[in-house]
Amino acid sequence: MRLLLVLAGVALVFAQVYVFSDGSGYAVFSHMGFSVYSMDGRLQYVGGAPAYPGPTCIAFYTGAGVSVVTPRGALRAFYPLNFTPILLATDCQTVAAVNQTAGVYISQGVRYVFQLKAPPYAMSMLNGVAYVLDMSGDVVTAGPNGVSVLKIGGDPAGAAAGPHCVVASVVRGDVQYFYRVDAGTPQLIAQRRAKVGLAYTFAVGPGCRFAYVDGDKETAVALDGPYTIYGTSTGYIEVYRGDKLLYSKHVGGPVLALSSTSLNIAYETPAGVRPLILVNLTVYTNCGVWSMLKEASEPYSPPHILDFGNGTRCVLNSSSAAPGAVYAVYTREYYVQLSSPQPYAGWLPAGTRVPPPPEVSLGYIRLMPEGWAVGGRVVKEITVAGPLYASAVYRAVPAVNGTLGNGTAVVVSVDTPQVVWPQQPVYAVKKLYYVYVAPPGSVSGGSGYYPAGSHVAVSAGAPQAPPGCRYVFAGWVGINATSPNATVLVTKPISATPRYTMECLVRLRTKYGTAPAPQWVPVGTTITPEVAPTAVWDPFPIRYTFAGWAINGVVTKSIAVAGPVEAEAVWTLDPTPAVALAVGAVVAGVAVAYTIRRAKRTR
Repeated sequence: MRLLLVLAGVALVFAQVYVFSDGSGYAVFSHMGFSVYSMDGRLQYVGGAPAYPGPTCIAFYTGAGVSVVTPRGALRAFYPLNFTPILLATDCQTVAAVNQTAGVYISQGVRYVFQLKAPPYAMSMLNGVAYVLDMSGDVVTAGPNGVSVLKIGGDPAGAAAGPHCVVASVVRGDVQYFYRVDAGTPQLIAQRRAKVGLAYTFAVGPGCRFAYVDGDKETAVALDGPYTIYGTSTGYIEVYRGDKLLYSKHVGGPVLALSSTSLNIAYETPAGVRPLILVNLTVYTNCGVWSMLKEASEPYSPPHILDFGNGTRCVLNSSSAAPGAVYAVYTREYYVQLSSPQPYAGWLPAGTRVPPPPEVSLGYIRLMPEGWAVGGRVVKEITVAGPLYASAVYRAVPAVNGTLGNGTAVVVSVDTPQVVWPQQPVYAVKKLYYVYVAPPGSVSGGSGYYPAGSHVAVSAGAPQAPPGCRYVFAGWVGINATSPNATVLVTKPISATPRYTMECLVRLRTKYGTAPAPQWVPVGTTITPEVAPTAVWDPFPIRYTFAGWAINGVVTKSIAVAGPVEAEAVWTLDPTPAVALAVGAVVAGVAVAYTIRRAKRTR
């Protein structure tokens, strides 16, 4: 038969939750009764109190006795009672019920009543034996072979049955003790400090595995196969396997109670009881295989990046899902750092070929790539097969050695022929400049390349002049020097030409007076030499005056020097004095004649 809900829709706060061993649903218990839900959270049925969950059933008091129903609500058995119990226990085959002073044990073919020396606090059942933890801290066992008392003593803190054992807990002073009580004599399995007036919840799992909450962060605990599941005061459900956290979810409020079977979890918060179904998913990839827990209702996508640390990771390419499994293909990548003129730091897929480093020009030096320095050896190129740090290796060679044009040459010598980047090569550059002196000048060591900063001696020399002429040094073109013999500092290409002025000898002769002395006159110069005096009497009253110089049949007073000059002064007769004398004689004669004539008249 199926029991109908009487208290439909009533919220249950501070209840106990229990997931059936077949994972078909869960039950929520309170002092008002219990409610059964499917694992997807749909209400199935309700019942009264007290109630107790067995592995695949629920026993509860109906007013006339104890009913045992399946997780789906079908009646399996009914045991009439002539008293009202306050606690029940069942393993789905046997039922025990107790009130404040007595209890009844009911099994197939066995039924008896037993007395309690102290009121009951908690009750559990395993393999047909009921375990009653009373208010004095002792455990009363009732089974097919009768009743016995296990003396423990203390303030009772709870009892719990697992698949293979029963644990009872008491508090003495500020210590909470946990005893296994299904082996005939109490066996202390754990103890812990407890706050005064506060005991900590605990759980018993397969193989008598035992766990309790820490009382600070943890507020509820359940054991499910190899998993330990905690509810926390901060509102998290945390699933551990050993010390490894496998799953965590925030559920909105402090977790007050929880239960789990095959990772079918039911948990209670102040907002009510909710299910959480987890599945174990195996992820198969070319970068490893792992298992994980996830909610059954949520899709799963493999992480885009699997970071293994130490410069290794895998980047997701594609994935596909199958029941309980996900298959993913990743590209393995390694972190690569290249120290070179074109540095690189980043992730590269495994198998990537790293080419030789680039050639580098450093002015007078060229760095020719020889490969990469990796782990103390030099390789021409690299195939990425793991995390990598490599530095470019170069052979330093002169970029130029010899003439550069424009009268400049260099000699480059390299002291460090091999360098590992960012090391810079050590080299020396010797600059030379071409020194040239045009003939008839000369350089003491001959025209050619001389080191920058050196000194060279230059000489102007003397060109051959035509007869009657000579060359006079007039300075340099191309260098700052005034002497025909000079020492010059080489700071740039030198092209020097000595400058000369050609002078020719000018010889002047004269019959009268004195002519200028012979002199050297620059070619192209025009001179106007004179004699002294420029007029002479030869004899008186005959006077000659200087008329010029006779040069090649031409008389001129100005001489344009174009070569050697031989000139004769030309004198011309000056008629002025003779005429004056003649005129004077005539005048005198006239005067005499006039005087004589007058004298004759006066007679």
